[in-house]
Order: sequence, then C-alpha cells, then structure tokens
Amino acid sequence: MSDSRVPEVRDLGQVTFQIEGPLGIVTLNRPQVLNAQGYELLAQVDEAFDLAQADQAIRVVIVRGAGGVFSAGHDLSPGQQRGDDPLERYNEFKKYNLDLLLKWRDFPKPTIAMVDGYCIYAGWMLAAVMDLVFASDQAQFLGGFVVQLHPLGPGLPQGQGGLLREPLHDRRGVPGRWLRLPRLPRRRPRA
Repeated sequence: MSDSRVPEVRDLGQVTFQIEGPLGIVTLNRPQVLNAQGYELLAQVDEAFDLAQADQAIRVVIVRGAGGVFSAGHDLSPGQQRGDDPLERYNEFKKYNLDLLLKWRDFPKPTIAMVDGYCIYAGWMLAAVMDLVFASDQAQFLGGFVVQLHPLGPGLPQGQGGLLREPLHDRRGVPGRWLRLPRLPRRRPRA
C-alpha cells in the first residue's frame, strides 16, 4: 500500500502539523524557550490532534520538539495564568494539564513521542500519555513525582528524581533507545 499524497505542513503558530503519507507529525515549535508549554501551545497541540483524527489517511501520530529539545516543561513566564477568579484559573489549569492529556491518552490512533534533549515535567506528562516513547541518546527526563508513582521496570531508578542520563532498557533489561510506558486501558466508547 503506497501513499502518493503530497507532504503537507500547517503552521498553527507555536506548533506545526505535518502530514507525510500515513503519519501526522506534531512539532512543538518554540525552540527559543526550549518548547515550554503554555496554554496557547497546548491548544494548538489539541488542534493538531483533532486534524489527525479527522483525516482517515493518517494512521499514526508522532509528537516531537523542534531545536533538539522535546519540552523543558511548563511555561512559567508572566501572563500564562489568566483571570483573577481562582475557580476559573483552576478550571483552565485542569483543562490544559489533565483533560487534554487524558484526551490524547485515549486517542483512537497509535501515538508516538520522539524525545530528544530535555523532557521535563510537562514534557514528561505529554510524552507519558503517548502509546510509545522513543528516546535519543541525548534525551534527558525529569518527571518529578511521576517517576516515583509509575514503576517503569529496569533502567529507571525507582523513587529517584533528577535527569536520567543512563541508557534506557526494555522490560527484559536489554539496553535500548526506547521505553514502553505502562498505561491504563483506553476507555471504550459506550455502545
């Protein structure tokens, strides 16, 4: 089965969405701030996932970062939190830091995170909801308490924070460049 489709790139602002044959490639495109994730970037990631879901020719979605970095985490610059109402701020925080992540975790097509460079906090959260994570030799993970809550098998020090500089291993303890994260079962739509 060959896909004669012409590659297409859509610039969504802080994210690009590229279609190459059966692949939908979502690129976090804020290398000047190490792909820090603000609400605008996350809304554009969601838009890219919606485009991938609507396109029946796309069979797999890949998420990656531009500039040799996956994501340095949350964008903590001034102006990221909007509004003065605490409930409104909580709901916005929940939408972008939980609801969207659960939506992408339950995405109906296979998803892959291609991690290079830093993958810190919010970067780790985004990578962790993908079906599969590929890490380059330069990938460095900092997941905070997430590492402690998820026993990921050989290769990751249990209960330790810090950047992981050791090679990742598969479940048999064989050194490799990939890491399969344990997941909860996908929610099935009610009939």
